Amino acid sequence: MIILGIDPGDPAGWAKYVGGEYDHSGITGGDDPSMARVLIQAVGPDILVIEDQFFRPGALKGIKTLLYRRYIWQIAAELEGIRVVVVEPSKWQGFFRLRKGKNSPKPVEQYGPLASALIGQEVSGDEAAAVCMAYWGAVSL
Repeated sequence: MIILGIDPGDPAGWAKYVGGEYDHSGITGGDDPSMARVLIQAVGPDILVIEDQFFRPGALKGIKTLLYRRYIWQIAAELEGIRVVVVEPSKWQGFFRLRKGKNSPKPVEQYGPLASALIGQEVSGDEAAAVCMAYWGAVSL
């Protein structure tokens, strides 16, 4: 099974797992529907795992932007007949038991090193969430 994990920011981080093993990852533009479709066609995933959004109160502009970016990827995958799994951050982050609490690092500071440890190479911050989400998908779906 081929899993494509997407962190739908701009840039968008992505990661590919084949048969539960890391294949490769990178970053791409997050606001371009044609770019999303090209990447999805090139990777040929069976499942697209994409992060749902977490919103803080008063963040209307950010909400609209994040929803737009998520739906770019979701629609591109659905046009190719690919199953889409939308995962809440707490679900995939909880899988890795990221530390929580007042004195703990923020999740984004924890999954960068985690992603690098999973695949044995350094990854950018945008790529790290996608690597972790795709791994979650590869072992959980």
